[in-house]
Amino acid sequence: EWENPALDLASSFTGRLDESTRGTLGKLVRSRTGNRERIGETDRESMFDADDAVVHNWPGVHDGRPLQRAWDLMNAVAEGMPRHEFERELFGLCAQQFGWAREMLEHPVSIAGVHVHTLDAAGHAYADDEAALGRAYDRVGEYVEEIVAALGEDDDLLVVSDHGMRAAFYPPDAGEKPASHSWRAYASSTTETAPESVYDVRRWVEERAAESGASASGGDEGIDMPTDRLRELGYLD
Repeated sequence: EWENPALDLASSFTGRLDESTRGTLGKLVRSRTGNRERIGETDRESMFDADDAVVHNWPGVHDGRPLQRAWDLMNAVAEGMPRHEFERELFGLCAQQFGWAREMLEHPVSIAGVHVHTLDAAGHAYADDEAALGRAYDRVGEYVEEIVAALGEDDDLLVVSDHGMRAAFYPPDAGEKPASHSWRAYASSTTETAPESVYDVRRWVEERAAESGASASGGDEGIDMPTDRLRELGYLD
C-alpha cells in the first residue's frame, strides 16, 4: 500500500506483474517521488483475534515495518554494505523479535506470534557462502533454544517457514538460481506433531491454545497513573 492515492491505485494493477518487475518499478517510484510503500494489513479474521492472543511483526496482520527494514538491508547488501554492518543490523532485529517472544512467556497469553526474517535475508545474501549461512542458522538456533528452555509446562513452540532458499552448495539446487525461493518449507514443534501444510497451521495452533487454557485473570487490577503530573511533564496532552 502507498500513502499516495494515485500510487496506491497503480499498485492494484501492477500486482499482476512478476515480483522482479514490481520490485524494479517500486524502486523507481521511491527514488523519483520520495514516497515509500508499506505492507498492508488485512481486516479479515485471524488466530490473533482470539482472547489474550498477541502478535508482533506479522506481515499482513501486524505492523510490517521491521520486515521492510530487513528488505532494506538486503538492498543495502546488493549496493555494497559491508558484511559486518549487515549482520549487526540483521541480528539486532532478530534479537528484538526473539526477545519479545521470550517476554510473552511471562504473561497470560493464549497465542503469541512473531515473524523473524533473519534466515530469509541471510539466505539471499549468503546463497553462495555455506559457512556464513551456517553461522546465521546457528545463531537463530541459539535463540530458539533459549525459548524452548524457558517454556512452561503448558507452553508449546511452533516454528514454521513459508518457503526454503536455493543455495549454490545444496545438491538438489544444481542448475537452479541461488538466492531464489524454493518449495522446501519447514515446520517443527515441541509437541509430537506439527502442521502438515500451511492450511493446517491455524487449526493446529488454536487446538493447542484451547488445551492449555491460557487466559488473563478476570480480576485484573487497574493502574492508578498520576496523569496530572505526567501532563505537567509534557507526556500527555
